[in-house]
Amino acid sequence: MAYPNNKAYQAGNCALDPALYSGLLNGVTNLAQALTILDGLGGIRSHQRIDFLRATLLQEIQGMWTRTMNAAYMFGGYIGNTTFPLNGDCFDISLYAPSTGTYAIYLNAPLNADEGKLKVFIDEVQIGTAAGYDLYAAGPNYANLITITTLSAGGSLVLTGGYHRIKFRVDGLNGASSNYIVRLQKLELVRTA
Repeated sequence: MAYPNNKAYQAGNCALDPALYSGLLNGVTNLAQALTILDGLGGIRSHQRIDFLRATLLQEIQGMWTRTMNAAYMFGGYIGNTTFPLNGDCFDISLYAPSTGTYAIYLNAPLNADEGKLKVFIDEVQIGTAAGYDLYAAGPNYANLITITTLSAGGSLVLTGGYHRIKFRVDGLNGASSNYIVRLQKLELVRTA
C-alpha cells in the first residue's frame, strides 16, 4: 500500500517495544516497507500523528495558512491563518484510520487573545461540539488540548479503515477576541474501541 507524502508517520506511532521494532525493521530501507510490515502484524499501528509544521495541506480552501516556527510553542511552531485572518478560513488534510473502529482525536490548538472559534469536520460531517471550540483566552496557553470523541449531531466518532479528509474551519469569534486567527500544532488520532 502506498502512503501519500503528506502523512506524518513516525516510528513513534507504533505501540511496540523499541528493541522489537528495531529488530523487525532491520534492513528495511523505506517507510512504505516498514508500514507494510507493521500492518501485517495485525494492526499494531493504532494511531496516527500529524505535525502541522510538516504535513502537506491537501487542499487550501480559504485563507492564507502559513507555517511559523516559534520556540515558545510546545512543538516548535504552528500552522495558522495569521496573515489575513477571516471568518470562514479553512483547510483540509488527509487522515488515515488504520482500521474500522471508534476513535478519539486529540488536537493541540493554542489559546490566545487573538484567536477565533474552530469547527472540525471529517468527510464533511462536523465532529466535536456543535458550537465548535472557542480558542480565545486573555493570555497564551500553548498547551491547550481539545479531545474529540463524538459527532456534533451525537454518537461516537466511528471511522472506517482508510483515508479520510479532515477540515478545520474558523467559525466566528469570542466577543473579547481581537481576531479570527486559528493556530494548530499537532493532531493525534487514536483508536479507542
